[in-house]
Amino acid sequence: NIGGRFSVLSAVGLLPAAILGVDIDRMLKGAAAVVESDWKQFLTISAIYMHFLDQKRPMNVLMPYTTRLAKFSEWFCQLWGESLGKKYTTDGKEIFFGNTPVKAVGAIDQHSQLQLFREGPDDKFVTFIEIASHDNEKTLSGDFNKVFNYLTGHKMGGLLNAELHATEAALFMSGRPSMRLELPTLDEESLGQLFMLFQYVTAVVGLANNINPFDQPGVEEGKEFAYGLMGREGFDKKKAQFDDLYVKRPEYIV
Repeated sequence: NIGGRFSVLSAVGLLPAAILGVDIDRMLKGAAAVVESDWKQFLTISAIYMHFLDQKRPMNVLMPYTTRLAKFSEWFCQLWGESLGKKYTTDGKEIFFGNTPVKAVGAIDQHSQLQLFREGPDDKFVTFIEIASHDNEKTLSGDFNKVFNYLTGHKMGGLLNAELHATEAALFMSGRPSMRLELPTLDEESLGQLFMLFQYVTAVVGLANNINPFDQPGVEEGKEFAYGLMGREGFDKKKAQFDDLYVKRPEYIV
């Protein structure tokens, strides 16, 4: 009964992680720390997200400042969009709930999306993820060009975090809201914490707004049409319904 987007810490996600050499015991330890916490952390984050949902901000940006969490951002987009994009409340009332998750990665998207975030429509809330201590640190040297001498002696991780703080300040100067989550380091334990934290936050936001965050009825009909098109037994009616819908109108054919 676990939906795919919530299965990352089940056997479905842990088995391939273990095969890849991930220490899944430490990952589960991190997840358990969130479960066993006093809940203030994810309840506070949930309340912040609900506040900006109430402000009708249709874009929810997750922007970790490490490429190692780029796939985590993609997972978040599925988790948030599929769990909270709902037409009906649990008692059947129309609500058209949710906002659109957007993947961004610092510092890459600082140079491709920040212009929009700062000066485009005021319709976004940005969540930064900062890694306090980065692995495989490299010391920078600007000796090859005097213009970059100021970088000499700094660490790459320090540069990334400076870029994050600078982006945070730039958004603040534009009156655009953001939130920053800080991890001491990125390892299996902290990744397990992140997975469980966002699963809880998503569930709390959904249930607090009287929607079911664990189903995905908007996805199922597309699957059923595909089953009918591919000839799966029991989906003849969906194939017939598709044929009625998918009629080429001569006036629109070039």
